[in-house]
Amino acid sequence: MIFFDIDDTLLDHQKAVKNALTHFNLFGRGKSRPVPTIFNKYFNLWIQLSEKYYALYLSHQLTFQEQRRLRVQEFFLNFNIKLSNKEADEQFERFLHSYEKGWQAFDDVMPCLNQLKSLKFRLGIISNGNESQQYKKLEKLKLLDYFNPIVISEDLGVSKPDPRIFQEAAKCAQKPINECIYIGDRLESDAVGSVAAGMRGIWLNREGKKNNNNTVVIIKTLDELVQSISKNQSL
Repeated sequence: MIFFDIDDTLLDHQKAVKNALTHFNLFGRGKSRPVPTIFNKYFNLWIQLSEKYYALYLSHQLTFQEQRRLRVQEFFLNFNIKLSNKEADEQFERFLHSYEKGWQAFDDVMPCLNQLKSLKFRLGIISNGNESQQYKKLEKLKLLDYFNPIVISEDLGVSKPDPRIFQEAAKCAQKPINECIYIGDRLESDAVGSVAAGMRGIWLNREGKKNNNNTVVIIKTLDELVQSISKNQSL
């Protein structure tokens, strides 16, 4: 049983975010993107704020709408622009529309999934996030039919790296947890978290980040996945 993460594992989330940021009423009113060094600074800020407020949502301190709103408001404050709740919601809807239009799977996704299916592997999803949005991503990418079960943190009430989300996924698949493999782009919450829960964890390190952790298998693309599984049956 092989479980996958969604964002930045199957879906090129960062690319979609970068495109969507240009539709805020900053950056030349959406007409042009600032020079790359400046834009990357804004992109990194948005990612930091996204992780900050999304963590508060995952820990049930904010609603899904509140974490969106507060993220936008703090982002705009860095430009000395104070947004009302209504204005922040409107800005996020503009961002969201562009973000969803930019959803694309990485080039290695379909070949990998088709190869795994041909080898009779069962495939599933374990993802943090809003259930409706995560299903919508899989539908847009035409990937929904590949996966069963699909376990989303919002529905379960716990999120990665809590071991219970991995344990529940194995239970839904009716497989012993030590016979399950998990692939995700985040070292700690995906790879290390799944190993701690009893799964075999694989870190999809697309960006070639430095790593001193020897407890997980590392691949750079999904093209390497089948070979990695074959070489590391004991992982």
